[in-house]
Amino acid sequence: MSEKEDKSEVEENIKIKTPKTMSFFKRMYISIFKVERYGEFILEKSSFAIKYFFKLMLIVSLIVSLAITIKMHTIINKGYMYLKNEMPNFNLSEGKMVFDIDTEAYDKDMDLYVLYATKTELSDNEISKIEKQIQKYSTSIVYLQDRIIYYNGEDYSYFKYSDLIKQYDLQITNKQDVEMLANRIGVKGFDIVYFLATLISGYIINIVTVILDVILIFCFAVISSRFCGVNMPASKMFSLSIYSLTLSVLLSAIYTMVYTFTDFYIDSFQTVYILIAYIYIIAAILIIKSDVIKQKMELQKIITVQKQVKKELEEEKEKQKEEEKDKDKENDNKKDDRDENKKEEDPILDREPDGSEI
Repeated sequence: MSEKEDKSEVEENIKIKTPKTMSFFKRMYISIFKVERYGEFILEKSSFAIKYFFKLMLIVSLIVSLAITIKMHTIINKGYMYLKNEMPNFNLSEGKMVFDIDTEAYDKDMDLYVLYATKTELSDNEISKIEKQIQKYSTSIVYLQDRIIYYNGEDYSYFKYSDLIKQYDLQITNKQDVEMLANRIGVKGFDIVYFLATLISGYIINIVTVILDVILIFCFAVISSRFCGVNMPASKMFSLSIYSLTLSVLLSAIYTMVYTFTDFYIDSFQTVYILIAYIYIIAAILIIKSDVIKQKMELQKIITVQKQVKKELEEEKEKQKEEEKDKDKENDNKKDDRDENKKEEDPILDREPDGSEI
């Protein structure tokens, strides 16, 4: 058996120890808590990592969409109760809305401010003052005679009643019509539609956003592996980049949920998000390098032992051959001695008479 064959046999034995299949959650567990086992991922096809990526994005999108839907359910339910019990009656005709009274409302939990100013038609200067006034709130809604002004804390949006009626084919003239429309749609029906819409859009956005992060981590990993002296195919490095982002992606989902319910904001979260992935990929590269060195040493030891055994077997064979030669030589000598003795012991009767006996 040659040295090359010995080496290939040992490498095959090492590969056999690697599990062929892993469940999604086991992959997630290894990605977060068992960096030393990242070497198992590079023995797989890259398609396994890509499938893992899409499943991870789906689970994260489900969690985040559910949290946003719960938050929106609270807001819609509170808005429905306000519509039913506190919102003043109005009359909508020919693209103009007039409420019974000009008033305002404020919700502390959502930092939501609502202003009704429909009794008189306001000038552009008066509207500008209102827009400056509502900037101190996170969300504001202003009802004017011909339009709605919506402020989300950063930008203004304007919606004309005539455009809304034409675009959505609304048959609304007063508050009772709005209540009937809300009852017909139902809060549960809205929740389902909102959840599905949030899930689909969130899934697409997460895939695009995180794949860009994977590419960034991949570029960093390629450069780092060159410095560490680890030569690895690009496809394997791409797979490791996906797994190294697991914790960051999950933390991002948790942070989104917390922010959704509490408005808790961390300025440097994006930096921490990338930094965690960098740490994981560097640790994985260094551990894989260490494992490769150990495997080479073990491989060399096995090859050395196999050479020694082979040498001993060859020496044993040579020794056996020498012994057989000596034995054959000894047998030949004994045969020669027997032949010589046989000649000396030939009987006298067999001799030819020479005539001297007469």
